[in-house]
Amino acid sequence: MTPDFKLWVQEVFAPFGRVAVKRFFGGGGVYLGDTMFAAIFNDAIYLKADADSRGRFEAEGCEEFVWTNPKSKAVWNSAYFTMPAMLFEDEDELKLWARRAFETALKAKAGRSVRKRKAAK
Repeated sequence: MTPDFKLWVQEVFAPFGRVAVKRFFGGGGVYLGDTMFAAIFNDAIYLKADADSRGRFEAEGCEEFVWTNPKSKAVWNSAYFTMPAMLFEDEDELKLWARRAFETALKAKAGRSVRKRKAAK
């Protein structure tokens, strides 16, 4: 990922907040604070989704990022969907979708913390 591409992603999300773009599994992660709410793979931006928001992404024709392990052929559905094209033109919609993705990421993060605490007992 080039520095120019990172800068462009930061500019895309500027209406939502000051984000950081960091390397993530051969692509990039888009963070607000310490929470990753979007991913970058193959020059596409993917937003975090859950059962509640999945239908919105599907209605917009967005595709889920799916990774297949080259060795085991195991398939991993990521729960990250391509960002709807309309968001590049509409700052208000961008803020709304980014906020939903961020809140989804926060909920997922909180769920992992609860599972870790239970496992430690």
